Amino acid sequence: GPNEVTVTKEDGSEEKINTKNILIATGSEVTPFPGIEIDEKTVVSSTGALSLDKVPEKLIVIGAGVIGVELGSVWKRLGSQVTCVEFLGHVGGEGIDMEIA
Repeated sequence: GPNEVTVTKEDGSEEKINTKNILIATGSEVTPFPGIEIDEKTVVSSTGALSLDKVPEKLIVIGAGVIGVELGSVWKRLGSQVTCVEFLGHVGGEGIDMEIA
């Protein structure tokens, strides 16, 4: 029904969750770049950026979409010098409100 989502667990059982608001965040997929290998040590994906052992002194975020800007802002608040690089003419990704981009 409305405000209800059914989750299928790993064991195959189902659980119904009722709540006022539902947000489904399906995750991100990294766009490969020719000549750049993601090793999750020096060059990390958005998932790898969540698992760094220490705050990097400097960080370049390739892709200033929603996820890139969010991760960049977190590392900036933790003390890293962050530079975001974006192919599009604006930050925030496709579908962003251009009045705020």
